[in-house]
Order: sequence, then C-alpha cells, then structure tokens
Amino acid sequence: MAYLRTPFTDGVGETWIDVIIQDLDYSASTYTELNLFCLETGQGFDVRFKSGAGGSPGTYRTGAQRFDNLLPGSTYNFYAEATYGGGDRRIPDSGYYSFSTLAGTGPAPYNVSISEDSMDGKTIDVIVTWMGQANEVRYDVSWISGFPDNVHSVSTLATFHERSFTAPAYSTPYYIDVQVSGPGGTSNWETLYIMTDPEPIVVGSTSITSLSDFASNAIRVNWSYATNAVYYEVQYRVSGSSTWLYAAYSQSGNDFLVTGLQPSTDYQFRVRGYQGSSYGAWSSAVPGRTLSNIPTAFNWTYAKVQGGEYNLKAQEWNALGSKINQFREYKGLSNYPFSTAYVNAIFYASYYNEVRAAINDMGPVTSIPAIRYAGDDVTAAVLNRLRDSLNSLN
Repeated sequence: MAYLRTPFTDGVGETWIDVIIQDLDYSASTYTELNLFCLETGQGFDVRFKSGAGGSPGTYRTGAQRFDNLLPGSTYNFYAEATYGGGDRRIPDSGYYSFSTLAGTGPAPYNVSISEDSMDGKTIDVIVTWMGQANEVRYDVSWISGFPDNVHSVSTLATFHERSFTAPAYSTPYYIDVQVSGPGGTSNWETLYIMTDPEPIVVGSTSITSLSDFASNAIRVNWSYATNAVYYEVQYRVSGSSTWLYAAYSQSGNDFLVTGLQPSTDYQFRVRGYQGSSYGAWSSAVPGRTLSNIPTAFNWTYAKVQGGEYNLKAQEWNALGSKINQFREYKGLSNYPFSTAYVNAIFYASYYNEVRAAINDMGPVTSIPAIRYAGDDVTAAVLNRLRDSLNSLN
C-alpha cells in the first residue's frame, strides 16, 4: 500500500522537508500525473521523473520532493494524487501525512505592529501583525482592572492576532503595549494610542397626548417632548395593517398634521424622538378615525315661501334629520336620536327644538332661529333659516 514518508537520513531541516511516495507500483509511462502537495503552503509538484535524495525512482520508491521556505518547529500536512490509465487515486485515501520541521532558534519576531481595527464606544478591537516565527503575544493593558498583562499563545504558523478590550470611560485617551515572542527571542514593545468614543446619547421616551384637527383626509398628532431628542418621527398605518408609513422624518416641534388619509377610515399613530444616530423607543400606538367627506347641501323638497301656503311633509322633516347627522359625522360628533315625524300626526315643538339643538351644536355660520314652544308658529322663514344654518357648515 502506497504511503508518504521522509528520507531515512537528512530528510528534514529547519525550513524544509523532503517527501517520498513509498510502495507505489510506479512506471513513468503509466502515470500521466503524479503530484505531491503541502496543505499549509499550497505548494504542489509533479514528481514522476524526480529521484530526489536517496536513490533513483523505482518500482517501490518514487523520488523525493523538497518543500522549502517552511517555519522551524512547525508541522505540515502532505498528500499525493496519481493519475493513470486505470483511474485516479489519492495517497492517503483520506486525511494527510504530517511531518514537522526541526525546531530552530531563528530570529525574534520582527516588523511587529499594532493597529485599531474598530472602535465602538468604549470597546476597541486591535490587530497585531509580525514577521518571523512567534508563539506568544503579550498585551500590557494595566489601565483595565484585572488585566495587568494579557498573554495569548499563538501557532508558530500565525502572523497576526486579534483582541478586544473595553476601556473604563468614554472620551478618554488610553494606550495598549504589545510584545511578540518566539523561539528566536522577543520583540520590542510597540504602543497603540487610542481615544474612546464620546458617551452615546440616550433619547428618552415620548407619548401621544392627543389627536386633533380631525378632517376627512387629515389628523393632527400631538405628543410630549422626549429628553435629549432634537427631532421626531411620526408614523401611521391603517388599523389592522402590519405596515407603518412615515408621515414625518425630522419634525422639531411636538405636533404634526398627518395628511393624505382616506375618509371614514380607522388609523393608528406612533412617534419617537432621536438625535443623530440615537433613537428613542416608539410610543404606544394611538387610534384615530378620519371624518367622512363633507355632505352635500340640504334643500326642502317643496319650497317654503313666506306669506304663501306650504306643506311640511313628514318625509321632508325626517330627511332633514338624516342630513344633520351626516354633518355631525363629518364634524366628528355622534348621531342625534331625532324623533320621527309621521303622516297626519301631531308635529310637536320638541321636534323642531331637537333639530335646532343638533345644528347649533356644530357652530353654524348662519345664526339659528329661536326656540319654539307649543302653540308657536313655525313660519317659512324659520324653516328656511334652519336649512341655511345647516348648509352654512359647508
């Protein structure tokens, strides 16, 4: 069974290893490729016609290949791939053969440097790099309690080391000393000077205090000020939807009129404050409903002419009540429970006064007629004034 080995004598040095393919039934004319590989260095060589140290290629031994520029005292993994008429094979079938260079002293680690990789508040990530062989990285960070020296073992194949430290305070200068040691000695101390970030701003919470200025396409959102907030964001969504929409990104006051809404629709609103990249929490969502579209004007079915005869039909009076409730919904008020008028029934003064009160609640521009009592006349002028008062709400 074929395997990999080193020569019996003088096959391994501090920076090189000779590798032999042993017990391979070999013929140069049979194999189209016979390659040796080192996993760590990525080196690969075709050794079909190479004898290497220790004799010429033969039936049971294919010549050695030297792998150079290795590190002293380090272990490397090797494998071979053979291509021939009968197919391909790997030596070994899986895994690797491992051989180590001789442990040499070599030079101390050199070209040592330490630099800031990233800074996040009081936490700094550093990276140390070097050339040569090392087995230990020592950090002097005595300004961190409990870390007078911070020592880390590293592989002799490594050329860098990363480490995170958390400083005691924001906006404060510090320094980190580092020293790298290896079989050949210890480097000089190298120093990295740092300044931690300013303390992050914590933005307080806010809450929606009220909704106002209801319209068919807009609602004003009012909120409390949040500590440390310079600007505010306002979002809204249709009730039942999972998608929030932005109404304002950088509002500096504590109220905002959200426009572009649909009539007679339920919405939810929320607000949060922010300064720079620091954001407060979103407020609790507050519901609000837009008003309906403004109703059309009301008119009597049959004209009411002063001094002339006229009829006030029950259906006309009931239609007036329905129109008033349309205006009340538009104004954000509740419907009024009007008494129903019937054909050939008594028309009570209270019927008139209900209509008058419901219109008056909405603050018409045209003044409302006076209250009527049992036995009072309800003239055409009075009826037309009721109509005009209602329509002045437009």
